[in-house]
Amino acid sequence: MAHEGSCAATRKAFLLTLLFASSAALSQTTYYKTYTLPAEAVTPVINTLYQDRQGYILFIIGS
Repeated sequence: MAHEGSCAATRKAFLLTLLFASSAALSQTTYYKTYTLPAEAVTPVINTLYQDRQGYILFIIGS
């Protein structure tokens, strides 16, 4: 049980790292530059989408 908790924590840390890396990548995309949204506006949206549907952020970054 403790082992499973450790794995879950590690997975969550990895996903959070991926999220922040994706946020940084998004700021460099054409979409970001086209709409000129400040990072302060973009990041909360990404965080909300990520919390609501894990993995959906990958669709956004990949599209």
